[in-house]
Amino acid sequence: MAGREMFPVVECYGTEVLTSENSETEISVPFYRVRGRSFTRTIFRPTVGFDLLLGQVRDEAPMYEFSPYLPLDALENREKLHQCILEYPPPENIRVIPDHFNDLGWNWYHTATVLSNYVHDVVFNNITPFAVEGDEAFGTVILMRQDNRWHRESWRLNAPEPMLSRECTICGDPLTYTPIDYLLGLQESNMRDIFT
Repeated sequence: MAGREMFPVVECYGTEVLTSENSETEISVPFYRVRGRSFTRTIFRPTVGFDLLLGQVRDEAPMYEFSPYLPLDALENREKLHQCILEYPPPENIRVIPDHFNDLGWNWYHTATVLSNYVHDVVFNNITPFAVEGDEAFGTVILMRQDNRWHRESWRLNAPEPMLSRECTICGDPLTYTPIDYLLGLQESNMRDIFT
């Protein structure tokens, strides 16, 4: 298969578990905080070897943010926390998801599962209130597949637009700007060196 594909994807991540010990404010009741994020990711997939992440752009402003208080029984165990998060989802007028993600089968149950699984067992003591935070990430993946055009170096005609603003997907720090066609060129020439 060759050329460029674009498709929507949903990912969810736990980001932090807060207690009064590691929070700037006193936490007296359990709650969760979830943010909706929007991103675009570009990947090059060679015919041999691993995928190469070319870049990712995440919108700074979240699509939505919601932080409700939960009943005290959310502190008992993971199952109770999961059930409480399910019972207190963001209202539909707050958690507005673009239509093209509807066919992916992602729903609030999946998000509640990720958030509750992110909490470590030692936190559940039915005494100390805590909060769990996480991000729902709604994005578009641009997948560049290798074919003969890459070896003829006419891949530049099919390269995505250069990304002027990118960040590390692991630490979130901004990356130095490098045109994507240059990165693709490095990948193509490295593969040529390997197989010749």
